[in-house]
Order: sequence, then structure tokens, then C-alpha cells
Amino acid sequence: MSPSPARTVGGLGRALAVLVAIVWTLPLTGVLVTALRPAPDAVALGWWTVVTDPSLTVDHLRTVLQGEGPVRSMWSATWSSLAISLPATVLVVALGLGAAYALVWTTGRSRRILHLVAVALLFVPLQAVLVPLVSAYDDTGLRGSLPGLWLAHAAFGLPLAVVLLAAAIRTVPHDLVDAARTDGAGHLAVLGRVVTPLVAPAVLGVALLQFLVVWNDLLVSATLLGDPRSSNAPLPLVLADIVRTWPNELHLHGAAVLVTVAVPLVVFAVLHRVLTHTLVAGSNPSALLSADTPRPRRAD
Repeated sequence: MSPSPARTVGGLGRALAVLVAIVWTLPLTGVLVTALRPAPDAVALGWWTVVTDPSLTVDHLRTVLQGEGPVRSMWSATWSSLAISLPATVLVVALGLGAAYALVWTTGRSRRILHLVAVALLFVPLQAVLVPLVSAYDDTGLRGSLPGLWLAHAAFGLPLAVVLLAAAIRTVPHDLVDAARTDGAGHLAVLGRVVTPLVAPAVLGVALLQFLVVWNDLLVSATLLGDPRSSNAPLPLVLADIVRTWPNELHLHGAAVLVTVAVPLVVFAVLHRVLTHTLVAGSNPSALLSADTPRPRRAD
């Protein structure tokens, strides 16, 4: 008896998923092996030869974590990355939640214009604003400072956050908002006590996405900080400095990459379902352009 078409398609799908997973993890596997192999083997041999020569060491990880010569310690750079990523994430979530609430529940002719602006900002290339941003930061003294990085990352992350959170807020039952407004609750109370608890998974997903983007950012940090050996330099900037300082030390490159991606890998492994759900829920930004979303009745 031949297998059913559905079972055949399911088997092919699983096989394809396994193949994609193997291909996807090959680069990280190579980095991991290179980071843990002795220096001569890492330079002279391919990483796949670890199967026949499994000698490993953690000395390279110690070197990049402690720093060597002029290169900054990646351990201290980890704290710098946290000091940049966490406040920038809080800013994006707080401002994005308020802006998304206003976009969903605003009334009047300006609603469509605000929706268009929110979506249009998604397509503004980051590189187009870096030069004027640097000029403005030089004039205000924000260049090279943590507040300057927080504001820049918050500004760049807000458009996507607003789109995703607005998509989630649109699913909130209008009767709940109507009842809260009738009871005399103001907009801040409705947002904090009614809307936010109901869209908590989307809020967590946006926070996770923003954290990962800021943690892995190199362009903004390199532009606004410049010096990879400054006290505020995050991990990607220190990683670039290691590659530039020791261009032929592949074992140090691998160890530095491993340290840089450790936190994002752990965070994503724990919360990937939340992130996937949020991205799928907000995958139709054009929904923001709709002008016929029902509004709650105003309390008399």
C-alpha cells in the first residue's frame, strides 16, 4: 500500500527542515570549533578535521574576555552592551506602546496621515540619517555618550515597534476600552491597566526584537562612538577591533564571535516562540492604513 500524499509531503517537509537546520548551523559550528582549537590547528586545518583531531582548549576565550594589549576586554564590553541595549529597549517599548495606542484610537482626519507616516518610516534607510545625526550630536555633545546611543537606537527602532504593537492593540476588544472610559479612566489608565496586560506577549516580542537588534549593532555604534577602545564600546565594536588588530589570528576571531553571540543565542532560544508570534502578528503593516477601525464611544 503506497503512502498517502499528505504523509509524503509531511515527510519531505521534515527532511527539508532538518537540511535547512544543518546548513543554518554550519557557520556557527565552524566558529565554535575554531574558537576552541589550539592556535596552530585553527590556522592550518579546516574546522571539520576536529572529527579526527579533537584537541580543544578554552585559552582563546580567556584571552578575549580578559583583553590583551591595546584591545579592550570583551568581559567589560559585555557590560557596555547591556548598558546600551537595555535602556534603548525600555525606551522603544514605552514610547512605541504609547504611540501605537494613539494610532489605533485616534480620531479625525489626521489618523490616516499618522498611519502613513508610521509605515513610511519603516522604509527610511538608516544610512540616510547618520550624517546629519552625527552633525547634530557633535553640536549637542551627545556623540560618544550612552544617552546619545539610547536615543539613536530608540529612534531607529520605533517605527517597527509601533507597527507591531498597533497590530496587537487592534485585537483588544473595544468593549473593554469603552467600559474603562465610561468608568472615568483616562488614556494612561486604559493603556496601563487594560490594553498593556492584554498585549503583553506582543510587548515582550517587541522588547526581544529590539534588544537583539541593538546588541548586534555595529554601524550605529561605530558611527557615534568611533573609538573601539573607549569605555562605552559594545561587543560588536570590540569584535571588529580584534579582527583589525590580529587579522590572521582565526582562533581569536572565533572566540570573540562566540562571546558576542552568546547572549543573543540564549535569549532567542528561551523566547523564540514569543518573537515569532509577534512578527507573524505584525507581518501586514498595510493594516495600519485602514481608517475604518471601530472606536470606543466617548464617555459623557
